[in-house]
Amino acid sequence: MPRGRTPYECFKNDRHRLFALMSRDVRIVLVAAILGGAGLAGAHPALHSLMLGWMN
Repeated sequence: MPRGRTPYECFKNDRHRLFALMSRDVRIVLVAAILGGAGLAGAHPALHSLMLGWMN
């Protein structure tokens, strides 16, 4: 991979780039939903403080 380029610019096919970006965004949303749900449910204090730290 050439230096100075983001990983998503190195795809030769726009469709593959789109799928990679969408999967990244889905992972971010799922992690936020899981941490948010666990924090709101009062699961584990360490998980709750981690979630609050990310939100601030």
